[in-house]
Amino acid sequence: VNTAKIDLGTILDRFEAALSDEHLPPLDYEQYRAKGEGLLNRLFGENRLELKKGGLTEQKLSDILLGEARIGGKLDRVDLPTKGEVLISDYKTGSPLTSLETRDQTKAAKAWRNRLQMAFYCLLAANSNRYGKSPSITCQLIYVESEKSAQMVLAFKPTPEELQRLTAIIQVVWRKIMALDFPDTSIYDANINGIHAFEQDLIDGKI
Repeated sequence: VNTAKIDLGTILDRFEAALSDEHLPPLDYEQYRAKGEGLLNRLFGENRLELKKGGLTEQKLSDILLGEARIGGKLDRVDLPTKGEVLISDYKTGSPLTSLETRDQTKAAKAWRNRLQMAFYCLLAANSNRYGKSPSITCQLIYVESEKSAQMVLAFKPTPEELQRLTAIIQVVWRKIMALDFPDTSIYDANINGIHAFEQDLIDGKI
């Protein structure tokens, strides 16, 4: 959180204290300490990660109703750049995606998961009392381990149709869970085509 200024020394001290609280075995502790300090030095020492003043971290939204479904979640970071504007950030580790729309089968499932997560967060915020009246709700993925600063941030704004489809899926899944009715997924291919087919069958009531 940026309340006044970002001090790298303070950040490193806080990180080491938080890591110590995990009570890791000594070898694991040293491994993660070295990796974490290197990452934090790159993010803040090279000014790769911009934290604007007034940002809110770990915003928990719960007991939000979508029809009969009750949903909730925790947002890594929320910024309010201007009046009526909400920007949700989610921190990711691992290799970055350059797009959430890809034909590369090795990346398609990951892109689908990230896109679904961001759409869900937008839906969550849009139906909450806290942010629901905001006319503009957008998301961004922040890949903190990206080697290239240009690939650190991937912006995303779901379409109304995408949010409508996700709402339909959530309501079907809620009913399935409440009825302990868990469909057999073994008939679907273990790839992005199988995922889309499963989603559509849920919406169409075929399973």
